[in-house]
Amino acid sequence: MKSKRTVETTPIPPKQFIKVWQESTSVAEVAVKLRRKKNACRVRAFRYRKLGVPLKEFPPVEIKLPDWSELAEYARSLLPEGSDEEEE
Repeated sequence: MKSKRTVETTPIPPKQFIKVWQESTSVAEVAVKLRRKKNACRVRAFRYRKLGVPLKEFPPVEIKLPDWSELAEYARSLLPEGSDEEEE
């Protein structure tokens, strides 16, 4: 059974992958340049490192969690006047 993918992907030679990886600033940038998924790039880099290829490590992406009380207040401010919504 064929996959649902209609676009064929061309193989990325190892030297091209290594060059793009070493010249990029994030896994997302590598994925865009190679037209691959981030996880596919991450896994390939992991495998190359296991085989002794010294690929650089990218700094972890810091995700700022939202201020839930601020968002709740914002949501309340958008409710129609006289709404009987109560906080839980």
